Formats: sequence, C-alpha cells, structure tokens
Amino acid sequence: MSVSVDLRIAQLLCSRICHDLAGTVGAINNGMELLDEIGDDPEARDLVTSSAREVGRRLSYFRVAFGLSPGTANAVAEMRELATKLYNGTRVEIDWPEGAPGASVGDNATKLILNMVMLGVEALPRGGVIAVKLEPGGEQDTEIFVTARGERASINAEIEAARIETESFDPDDASNVTARNVQGFLTGRLAHLAGAKLAIEAPAEDCVVLAARIPPSA
Repeated sequence: MSVSVDLRIAQLLCSRICHDLAGTVGAINNGMELLDEIGDDPEARDLVTSSAREVGRRLSYFRVAFGLSPGTANAVAEMRELATKLYNGTRVEIDWPEGAPGASVGDNATKLILNMVMLGVEALPRGGVIAVKLEPGGEQDTEIFVTARGERASINAEIEAARIETESFDPDDASNVTARNVQGFLTGRLAHLAGAKLAIEAPAEDCVVLAARIPPSA
C-alpha cells in the first residue's frame, strides 16, 4: 500500500473514531455544565458517570480493533468481553457464548473479528442481536461467523465496501473510500492480511451473515 493511501486511510479512520466518540464526550460536557449551573444534581452526575464509562468502553474496543499491537496472540475471551461490555444494554445485544472454541488467535485475526462485529452492528439500523461463533476448521483453521438479526437488517454501503475490498484487493487504490465506509474497507484489508476471504450474504429477511476462515498463522 502506498504512503498516500496509508495516510488517507489513517485520516479517515481518525474521522470515524472522532465521530463515534463526539456524542458521548458531548454528553459529559453537558453534564459538567449542569453541575456548574445547578450544583450537585444526581441526574447530571449520573449522566457524566455513565458517559465517561461509555467513552472508556469505546476506547478499549477501538484500541484493539484499530490500533497497533505487538502481534501476540489474543484471547478470544478478552474479545468477547470487549464486545459485550460495549454493546450489551444498547439497541444491540451480543450473543457470544462463554468458553467458545479458539482459546486465542493472532493479531490480524483479532482485528478482523472485532471489525466483523462492528459491521454486524452497522447492518442493524433498528437494533437486534449479533451472534458470534468461532469453530475449528480444517487443518486447524478457525471459522468465524457473525450473524446480525433484527428488523430491516441489510447489507449497507459499509458492509459492501468490505466485500468488494476482499474480492478485488488493490493495495494502491483507496479512491472510493470515505469516512462512511472506511471501517468496511479496513475489514476487507484485515481479511486479506489474515489470509482469509470474507463472505457476506443475506440468507433470509432481516438477517445478514459475515463469515471468514482464517489460518493458524493469522
């Protein structure tokens, strides 16, 4: 990937992350302003506390999903914890059983799984359930299934970007990437780096399935 493409993707990801954090940080500011104006108000204090915790959960998830790590293996249990803490209790619930197969996976696979979960959430405009399943495949590969079920679940532009990027990888072309679809674009690249092909389909109404098979070295 060229330096110019790398820079564009980094800029767009920064825009995406800032957009995702702006609302929650704004809620903290609003709560602090209320506390300044009316003193110690329980509702304002609760707003600040809950919003600060939300920012912490988002940053913890984004750090692993987007950040640079030493390339060591990551425990599947830790990924499950990140996902359930971030989404459960919102319009989306994570169905990811404890003790699922796959004690750990490599860094590229970790990022791929967490980004697949985020794409699943993107497929649920009215909320629903994200079911995550990891299964041992042939020759010790790991098969990943992320199923999004909910009213009007569909393959949107961001998910389509992931599919196109997986099927027609071009390391020097990011001309069609925007802040709206950059996370899908990144997911396709992560699948490529993990030696996996990301399959995306809508097998039934209100259902989208993302699947990938990753080798042990990913």
